[in-house]
Amino acid sequence: MGDTFVVPIFHHGGDFIQSPLGDLMYANGLVERFEEMDIDKMNFEDMKKLLEGLGYRNFMHVYWLDKNAPELETGLNLLEGYDGIRELIDHLKMNLEFEFHLYWKHVINEPVLAENAGGEFADDGGCDNVAGAKEGNLAGGFAHPVNLESEIESGHGKGANGDDIEAGD
Repeated sequence: MGDTFVVPIFHHGGDFIQSPLGDLMYANGLVERFEEMDIDKMNFEDMKKLLEGLGYRNFMHVYWLDKNAPELETGLNLLEGYDGIRELIDHLKMNLEFEFHLYWKHVINEPVLAENAGGEFADDGGCDNVAGAKEGNLAGGFAHPVNLESEIESGHGKGANGDDIEAGD
């Protein structure tokens, strides 16, 4: 049997909100489609490196989407480390899926001031990149399987290195 390749698709920079009908929606975010990767070589560290390549140094949580679920809220599954990746891989293989969606809950980074050729400093236009995290400002939160309000109120999560962080760290 040959290698199986899958395409990771990241959703970042937006917010999960309740629609007027009460359905969970992802709004005002960005979607990044990456090159395919060998499913048997996928690991959590590689997912974090891809996120860092988008300019995010820290994240609080990451969820993968079960596309067979009837709605977004019930299809989101917390992805944590090796066990989480194994669960995602098993799901993809069992359902013969060749792409997967990851939703990142991360802190919003402050703009980096970069020195231009004239020696003056210029704002980078608000890009989320390597600056420190803005206190208490979260992007991308959702309710399944963790309660959205308690997650945002507590401000707890994991840093890119897996260490516990709190909003404002």
